[in-house]
Order: sequence, then structure tokens, then C-alpha cells
Amino acid sequence: MLFRVSNVLLATLAATTPFFAQAQSDSPSMVPSPAPSPAPSSAPTINHFTSVYQHGQSGKITLYDSQNGDWGSDPDAVTMTMDYLYERDANDKIVGKTGSKKHSVQNFASQTFTFSELEKTELFGYTASTFSFESQVSTVGTIKIDTYVMHEGGTMVTDTNETFEVFPGDFKFNIELVDWEWCNPCNDGTSTHIDVGIEIKGSADVPTEDDLGGGIPLVLASNIKVGEEVITMPEGYPKIVNEGGKSLFVFRFPKTGDATSYIYDPIIGMGQKEERDDGRRGLFSFCG
Repeated sequence: MLFRVSNVLLATLAATTPFFAQAQSDSPSMVPSPAPSPAPSSAPTINHFTSVYQHGQSGKITLYDSQNGDWGSDPDAVTMTMDYLYERDANDKIVGKTGSKKHSVQNFASQTFTFSELEKTELFGYTASTFSFESQVSTVGTIKIDTYVMHEGGTMVTDTNETFEVFPGDFKFNIELVDWEWCNPCNDGTSTHIDVGIEIKGSADVPTEDDLGGGIPLVLASNIKVGEEVITMPEGYPKIVNEGGKSLFVFRFPKTGDATSYIYDPIIGMGQKEERDDGRRGLFSFCG
């Protein structure tokens, strides 16, 4: 069963002042951080140390609890790797593979992603830190991932009319197709949908929506924003498939009229992971 959005209101948890760290290698050295400010006395004392490590320009990032050291030291770290993007026809055949304009990417390892600077922002009424990374797909469009690490928790209503419970430390991200030119037709067919495969790997041997490992869920939305319209993701999607020894989450975007912009927004519940013995969880930082 998919771990989807809920309409139940939970009490807002307290968040502490975030710190940021930056490094440029696979063994990042964390810069000293200021001591966190205390949570209000009326709220639970729960700190959130969700950190993000950028693996070069590959479209791969790791989320981890910096209380355990660097990104390779957290046993419940979650790594998100862009794997593929396929335009498919009505029979699920991959199209856009031939000619000078490639509409499908078999492996994003060959793609270069550009990362933005880290900034503080507000997302649907809650403070968060944000950065994005994107890659041009031939000349047919851009795939972009907007990310948000929540500083605050509570009930969030998105612009796809869905309600999420978010916690300080949760990692919300948008999968976006920007200015997309569909195969309509290409030499090898006409596309009706796009599948984006992303490996989201935690400590669980077999990841599920309910538990990627360490009690960290992947909270899946039901809707996609297509231009200014809201539609439902096709039945059966997102789904988990095993390909090449990897468990991939596959997100399906159906071609809708002449729309060129598509957005889908799940959450990796880093702030919802199992508490440690000392009752702490984390405070956000960024390494890349």
C-alpha cells in the first residue's frame, strides 16, 4: 500500500536554527557550526540534523543525519540517484531513441546536472532551505529537481490540492519536466507518456514506500501539476520495479494536450525516522 497524503492534523514540532556546511570532495570536512538555539519551552525538544551531500554533477545526492559524522557514516542514509527517462508510446515502447534529437535517456550517469546555490525560502507557509539541480535532455526539454529541507512541521496544503503532514527535517522534492517537446511523432513513434526512474535507496534491503530503512517513509502524492491544470498520476504509479539489481521508483507523466510543464512532488520523510536513544533527530546542513 502506498504511503500517501493524510488529512489528519498533527501538532507542529519545534525546529532549531539551521546551519550549513559545504565541501567539494567525497570526504567533506564540515565547517564549525553555531550552537543551535533552544526550542520553545512549550514544545518538545527535538533537533533535526538532516544533511545533504552532492555527488559531483551526476544527479546523485545523499541525505543523512550529521550526528553520525559524514554522509558515509549514517547507517540510515538515503541516496537518491537519477536513473532514466523514457518517452513511451501507447504500447509502452520506448520512442525518441533515433535521430539527432534524443527524447529518452537510458542512463543519467552520462548527463551533467547543474546545481543551484542553497537558499532559505518559504514553502506553502513553512520555512525551508532549497536548492535545485537540472539537466538538459538533448534539445527537447529539461528535467529539474527542486528540493526543500523543512525547518518547520505541520499540515501543508500544496498547489495540487493535496494535504501532507510534514516534519522538521523532511526532504520535499519536485520532479519537473520543463519546456518539454514530445515525440509527436518521432521517427520511431508517437509518445503518450514519460517514465522517470529514480533509485531511492535507504538501509532497507527491499525499500518500500512505508520504509526506505530506519523508519524513513517515501510519502507519495497522487496528483501532477500540468501547466495550470491538476491531474491524477496514472493508475499503478508511482510503482517500484527491480531493474539491473536496483529498486527503482517509477513516476509516470501522461502527455496532456499541448502542455510543456509537468510537476510531481513527493517527500522523503527524514524528519520522521525512528528516534535515537537520546530523542534527537537532526538539524539541516548541506555538503556538496
